[in-house]
Amino acid sequence: LVISGYYGMDNIVLDDESGIMDVGVSWSNLGTSLSYSKDFDVCNWATFVHFSGFQNKVDVSESIINVDAGSKLASTGVNSFVQFPLRDKFLLKTGVDWNSYFNEELSFASTGIGLTSNHDATLETMHEVSAFVNFEHEVVSWFNYSIGMRPSLWKNKELFYGIVPRVTMNFPINNEHQVKVHYGIYQQALHKAGLTDGGLPTDYYFLAKEQNN
Repeated sequence: LVISGYYGMDNIVLDDESGIMDVGVSWSNLGTSLSYSKDFDVCNWATFVHFSGFQNKVDVSESIINVDAGSKLASTGVNSFVQFPLRDKFLLKTGVDWNSYFNEELSFASTGIGLTSNHDATLETMHEVSAFVNFEHEVVSWFNYSIGMRPSLWKNKELFYGIVPRVTMNFPINNEHQVKVHYGIYQQALHKAGLTDGGLPTDYYFLAKEQNN
């Protein structure tokens, strides 16, 4: 049984010596997880429960214009799987995942020069359920492969699903190096964008739809 947690908060302030413009960027992260595993005679079982949160805010103050922007994201879920060793060179792994996402995509407000703009973020939710199965086979000491498949179902304002395959071939060279060839199709519930490409933590997220998952 393992319990872990993390919380961090940072703040950056960029002051213009002339006093014309000030920029502030703040962000925080919260993460916690609980995992449990147990070995049985014929299999190994493990379950993970997690929660994570992220938020950021950008404030820009100029002599006559003020701009505020920010976003929030939280996710929680459970992952449970069972591994079955089959003889000496085979391994079968199967399990289920459940994840929920709670996202305030982006809020934006500005005032100045007689104009006011205000975009309030709305809370969006998405629920994801998936199952997976993966088969591994060590053919010889210098070659092993795995074949897997993951059907998933997503629900927000829309309901959509996907079935994705994954194939991996490994060629161990020694205890520290190997060559890997992998093919897979991946689908995700979240997409990340940014307010700037200047290296600041101004990322925000938006939930996937059937056309962009």
